[in-house]
Amino acid sequence: MARSLLYFSCSVLSLGLAAGCGDDSDAASRQVCAADNGGITLPDGFCASVFADGLGRARHMAVTPSGDVFVVIDPPPMPPGTTEPSHVVALRDADGDGTAEISQIVAEEGGNGIAWADGMLYIAPDDQIVRYALPDGQLMPTGQPEVVISGLPSDGDHHRKTVVPVGGDLYINMGSASNACQVVNREPLSPGVDPCPELEVRAGVWRFDAADLGQTLDDGVRFATGIRNTNALGRDADGTLWAANNGRDQLSDNWPALFTPAQDLLLPSEEVYAIRSGDDHGWPYCYHDPVRDEMMLAPEYGGDGTTVGRCAPVATPDLTMPAHWAPLGIAFYNGDVFPERFRGGA
Repeated sequence: MARSLLYFSCSVLSLGLAAGCGDDSDAASRQVCAADNGGITLPDGFCASVFADGLGRARHMAVTPSGDVFVVIDPPPMPPGTTEPSHVVALRDADGDGTAEISQIVAEEGGNGIAWADGMLYIAPDDQIVRYALPDGQLMPTGQPEVVISGLPSDGDHHRKTVVPVGGDLYINMGSASNACQVVNREPLSPGVDPCPELEVRAGVWRFDAADLGQTLDDGVRFATGIRNTNALGRDADGTLWAANNGRDQLSDNWPALFTPAQDLLLPSEEVYAIRSGDDHGWPYCYHDPVRDEMMLAPEYGGDGTTVGRCAPVATPDLTMPAHWAPLGIAFYNGDVFPERFRGGA
């Protein structure tokens, strides 16, 4: 197990300890970090190498306990009127040198999210969740895909899905159909619809039973709401869900009398928070101002950049990132190779 943890840290995530990668184990001693750390910048003492390259536009990935890696690959940009489906690629480092020698397509379904749990590989195309039987240590799924959930909303601005198994449940993000729930989406000075009808089926996280097949949206429970678009959805070691949200756009474009272009570069925060049952994180009525560290009333609902109003009860995020960074994934480090201060971090 220690060897697989070292391999995972040094190679699969393109990240490891320079000292750790020199471990006496046979697999670790064969792993060589790239001189340029694979083109990424790392803290002192860490090194990196490229595990696999030339696959296409990778979205999310899942790693099984034995170290096999499954990656959702998006097609390249296509000419108007043409499409190419996304797919899932399996990768295996058979000789432990830190590079995947085996690469093969294992599923024609793609989309965005992917997760492995209890011998099942879950894949999240835009409008459904499917699963394949996939015992740990096996690259090719067993049998045909089973539809766990179908009929998920897939129109509008944010159609990507992320699937996170926790215990016997599946948690699915449903991104909003619009930027700010305006009468006319992204139109300057267009007011917000109040109450926002999208919140009934969008802009939140839903919980489903992982054991049942043939479910629809009606079978799920809205676990949390007011979350504009969180492709970055994951769980920590305690099973708590965390989200890194993609915040709204176009404050100065749509409301030039209230916000300057300079302010638009800073507003709003990309919010990071733990998600608990019944939470409401405020979209579309509220956004987070990192300078004030307050949830502010959106201009579509009467805000002017200084008014809190109905957003006073909405909790500020646990953490924030700069505006428009658009986080697309989140993962927690639960190993024991990295220094103590990194353990349990996201």
